Amino acid sequence: MTDKHYYGNYEVVEERESQKYVATIKIHNMVKKVVMQDDALQMLAQNDVLPETVVHNIIKEPNLLKEQVIISSANLAQYLD
Repeated sequence: MTDKHYYGNYEVVEERESQKYVATIKIHNMVKKVVMQDDALQMLAQNDVLPETVVHNIIKEPNLLKEQVIISSANLAQYLD
C-alpha cells in the first residue's frame, strides 16, 4: 500500500510491506529514504506509536535525515521524542 502526504515542505511517500515500512522523503531535488524493519514496527505498535511519527521526528532534526536511514529495534529510541 502506498500513501503520500506532506510534512511542511517535505513530500513523504510511504510504502507498507509485510516486513517493513519505507518512507521516501523529497524536498527540492533531494530524495532520502527511511526504512523501518519489522522488529521496530512491532515495538512501535506495542507502544501505540505510528511509523509516521518517527519519520516526522527525523524530518524535524535535519542531522538525522541521511541518504538512507535504516531503523531497527536496536536504534529506534534515538528517533523518538
